[in-house]
Amino acid sequence: MSFSIVLKYPNPIELRIPVERDAIHPEKAKLAKGYTLRLEQ
Repeated sequence: MSFSIVLKYPNPIELRIPVERDAIHPEKAKLAKGYTLRLEQ
């Protein structure tokens, strides 16, 4: 099963983070210009 986690901010920014086979794939995330995704443990 595949889907995306969508984070919506008050401005028109949307961040989409794909989930495939029960694993989050931050390397495939679609981020708006100026945004970064940092993994924490």
